[in-house]
Amino acid sequence: MVRSVERWWNRLVTSSRGGRRGPGGSAFAPLALAVLAAGCNTTNNYYIQGGVESADAGSAPPPAGERDDDEPIGDGDGDETPFSGLGEGVGQWPPLTRPGGGLTPLGRDAGAADALSEGAPEADVAPSELQVDVFGVLGNHYWLEASQEQVDRMNAPYGVGNGGGFFYGDIYTPQGTADVTFVDHLFVTSAGEAPHTADFGKVQVRLVGQSTGRPWTEESLPNFKIDADEFTDGNRIGEVKHLRLNNAVVGSIYREKLTYDLYRALGYSAPRTNYAWAAGSVWGASVDVPYVVVESYKPQFCKLRETELGGGCVNMWEFYGDLGSGMLGFPDSCQFSSCEPTRGLEFEERVISTPQGEGYKEALAGYLDWDSFHRFQCLSWILETGDDALHNWNNVVVVERADGMFQLLPYSVDISLGQEWYPVVSLAGSSTLALGCQSDSQCWADTIATCEVLVDEFTAVNPVAMLDAVQAQLEGAGMLRSGDDQRYDSLRRHIEQRITDLPAELEANREQPVIDYCYPQVDCAGYCVWPEECWLCDDPVAVPDDPAVGQPVPPDAGVGEEDGEEPPPDDGEEPPAPDDDGLCVPPILLYGAVQP
Repeated sequence: MVRSVERWWNRLVTSSRGGRRGPGGSAFAPLALAVLAAGCNTTNNYYIQGGVESADAGSAPPPAGERDDDEPIGDGDGDETPFSGLGEGVGQWPPLTRPGGGLTPLGRDAGAADALSEGAPEADVAPSELQVDVFGVLGNHYWLEASQEQVDRMNAPYGVGNGGGFFYGDIYTPQGTADVTFVDHLFVTSAGEAPHTADFGKVQVRLVGQSTGRPWTEESLPNFKIDADEFTDGNRIGEVKHLRLNNAVVGSIYREKLTYDLYRALGYSAPRTNYAWAAGSVWGASVDVPYVVVESYKPQFCKLRETELGGGCVNMWEFYGDLGSGMLGFPDSCQFSSCEPTRGLEFEERVISTPQGEGYKEALAGYLDWDSFHRFQCLSWILETGDDALHNWNNVVVVERADGMFQLLPYSVDISLGQEWYPVVSLAGSSTLALGCQSDSQCWADTIATCEVLVDEFTAVNPVAMLDAVQAQLEGAGMLRSGDDQRYDSLRRHIEQRITDLPAELEANREQPVIDYCYPQVDCAGYCVWPEECWLCDDPVAVPDDPAVGQPVPPDAGVGEEDGEEPPPDDGEEPPAPDDDGLCVPPILLYGAVQP
């Protein structure tokens, strides 16, 4: 049999035992995939002994009986082109018995068990009896068993399968409004020394994400969004109804969990996270993949955080774009079964109708929880979540709280902490709310005061030690893959430097926000590049020592003139012709491709 040696972070174990970025724009990453074919012998898997508890262990279970909150059709999960990670995992998982006997799977006839894929586990407890801590114990195992028809339908938005490949998000498709996609069986096995397995039967599963979105194939890792009770009322996985299994192919195995953990450690409401194994009928018995488990923004999220969120949530929306476009009135933006948008639309109208300048904060005081907004803006800067509501009008989550105030929540934070698509994230934002606050001297002074506190708290929670703990957990569970040690070292150095740099960055923004979305690079005809990569023709590009000053400095000023030296002789080369903006743009090596 021939298998790829290095799949997209898939684990293969044999019996012998292994863009463009400008102001307001998106980042583009390369699509690079190297697949090596190699023969393999009969496969086998082994036990993980013991569960490793995460920082969220011991969290209280949610109350039962929350209102229905079926999935909306849309899911604005980022808007960049894909980036593929490569590497071979070294994890372990127990041998899974072939089906036969035991409980009759939910959603199937008694004689249908023999239709399961080779390697599918056998349930030994009922779903209601399975003791599994979804976010508290590391290493639970999820097996997704789906028919080829359903896999094709899941993959169709990504251009794979019999669906013909419609474009994700089109308002019309050949079949009209699509029915929900599902797996015939979701087997969940609890981690620990005495694991048990339950078959949750037919469960809604949807592939989500755009920048991180992938089809479910033998060579790619999708993001799975799970709704446990779409077909069976009351179905819960350890008291959890909605969760996501995220592939970590953009931010690596570290960033999403660590960044959400840091939000919570710094007192801001954010989803719980964990690590688990994912496997299924598409990949077969020999492949188990480390995944990031993320709590979904649904009513259950709010009920667990009523104190933090002003008594809970009345409405919740998720979308891409900016406030003012009526997104709080779009049914597809609603994260509950339905939303009442009247006050939300009033809030949007107030945001865009209030002129920038002094008094902006006071004008929105009856709608926006400004204390939370200041914290949100500071944490976006500290944690470098560049693909967010403030810096890229993306991954926007807005809640209307029970106390009548509106608040932003962090979402899709795998692009964070120096991730290559957004290596520099400014404190200043470009959204309407951010620009309004930045134009109001009192509002900006309040932002700076909030950031001062949070910078100290960020240092105090010791993010380096938090990363070290994550690394130890992954290593202990066998979840590290090829290249992860180097990724860990790089991220660790970045966080250490971040702690050093934050006070000076804050001081540079004290009097007024630094409005330079390319800093410390320069804007060269829509590209953020280093000064030496941008040739000047007519007007010099600002290359300031202090971005708050912004004095134009030609890139060759003073070259060869120190210590009495003469400037270098003219080599006679004609400068390139300027473009329409008066800039001459050289070939730029951008993500491995030469851009004209």
